[in-house]
Amino acid sequence: MSKIVVYIIQGCTKSHKIKTFLNQNDFQFEEVNITEDPARAEEVTRLVGEFYVPVLLYKNDTVIKGDDLEAIERLIQF
Repeated sequence: MSKIVVYIIQGCTKSHKIKTFLNQNDFQFEEVNITEDPARAEEVTRLVGEFYVPVLLYKNDTVIKGDDLEAIERLIQF
C-alpha cells in the first residue's frame, strides 16, 4: 500500500487538481475512484465524518480534506 491514498470522484475539479499536483511532483499514490468503486465511499465517511472528496490520507494517520496543495506539500516533504 502506498503512503499516500487519494479518494476522488470522476469529474471533480478539486480531485483533478490534487492528482495533477501529485503527478507533477513525482509523488507515488494510490487513487481510490469512488465513482468506479462506490463501496470505498464508507472509508471517506469514516475518515472525515462525512462524504467529501477529495480526501488525502497520508501514512494511514493524517487526513487532508479538500485541495489545499500547500498543506499537502508541507505534509509530504517532511
